[in-house]
Amino acid sequence: MAGTAESIGSTSASPGTSATGGSPVLLAHHGACSECNIIVKEVFEKRKIPFVGRDIYALPLAREEIRLLLEGHDIRPFLNPRSSEYRDRNMKERTPTLDLAVELMFRDPTLLRHPIVIRGDEVFPVVIQTDAETAPPELLKFLGIEEKKELSPVEKRKQAAAAAAAAKAGGGAAPAKPDAAKPDKPAAG
Repeated sequence: MAGTAESIGSTSASPGTSATGGSPVLLAHHGACSECNIIVKEVFEKRKIPFVGRDIYALPLAREEIRLLLEGHDIRPFLNPRSSEYRDRNMKERTPTLDLAVELMFRDPTLLRHPIVIRGDEVFPVVIQTDAETAPPELLKFLGIEEKKELSPVEKRKQAAAAAAAAKAGGGAAPAKPDAAKPDKPAAG
C-alpha cells in the first residue's frame, strides 16, 4: 500500500525525500498563508530539503485524501480555529467525528489547518503561533533535523572558563610548539 505522502502527492511532481532520506516529504499548504511560507523558507529552502508542495486551495484534497490524513490521529490539531465552520459548530468544545470532519473539510478547505507535513505514513499538522517567524522545533524533530543551538555570549564565556579550568587542572597549559625559525644548535662560525 502506498504511503500517505505518495497518495496525496500523486497529483504533483515527483516527491523529494526527508533530511534523513527515505520517505517522500509532502507539504500540504496554502500559497497565501504566512505560516506556510515560514515553513517553506525556514525549513525546506534554508536546509535544501526537497519536497512536493500542494496548495490545498488551488488543488483541494479529495474526501479519501482527507481521511488518509486524519485516520488514526487526534482530529483536534487538524481543525483550524480561524475557520467560521469551527466557530459556528463550537468545535473547541465539541470535536466532530472522523466522518463529519472529513465531509466538512471537503466542503470547506479552510477548516483544515495548514501547513501539514507528510512523510510516508507519518502526518504532522504544523501549529505555528500567530506572528511567529520561525518553524516550531517539533517539526524539525519530525523531519529528523538536529538543530545546533547557538550559544549566547554568556554561555560562550562559561564554556571557555570551564575549558581553561579543565586545562589548568590537567597539568597546566599545553606545551609550547617549537619555534621553527630557531635552529637547534647555534651556528659555528
